Amino acid sequence: TAVGEANAPTAKYGYWWWTYHDEELGDYYAALGNKGQFVVVIPERDVVVVRHGRDFGGVDDWVGVIADMARSL
Repeated sequence: TAVGEANAPTAKYGYWWWTYHDEELGDYYAALGNKGQFVVVIPERDVVVVRHGRDFGGVDDWVGVIADMARSL
């Protein structure tokens, strides 16, 4: 996958979803598409972000960007 965080040591994959764990955010999930589309779900912060994209928009790690934003909530 082109998304860098999918290669993080805490990332796991199954049923088309990547799962992550963060000390502050707990467990969260992301479905990652081919051309920058994604769904990120962070239950601990009641956050769901959906992006319809044709490319990655110059961002290599959208999941990381969304997680950083959720930490500030």
